Amino acid sequence: MQQDAHEFLNYLLNTVADILQEEKKQEKQNGKLKNGNMNEAEENNKQELTWVHEIFQGTLTNETRCLNCETVSSKDEDFLDLSVDVEQNTSITHCLR
Repeated sequence: MQQDAHEFLNYLLNTVADILQEEKKQEKQNGKLKNGNMNEAEENNKQELTWVHEIFQGTLTNETRCLNCETVSSKDEDFLDLSVDVEQNTSITHCLR
């Protein structure tokens, strides 16, 4: 049951964000919103942030270290949900450390 609720929340957030982004796109095409200094190609490739993203989106940084040369490479990825294993008798705050 909990997994179903989690999946439904993800579906709902993604659907609302998609609808809001499509509405913003339509408003720009109809001339209701003015864009700044972006050209049309950049504007089409850029995903508009909505209130869903402002509230629920985070950024996860994955770092990989080469065992031979010690070089570290990192990649940032946006996410709307994050799975955290919470062991028995521990708090969520403790697990996020």
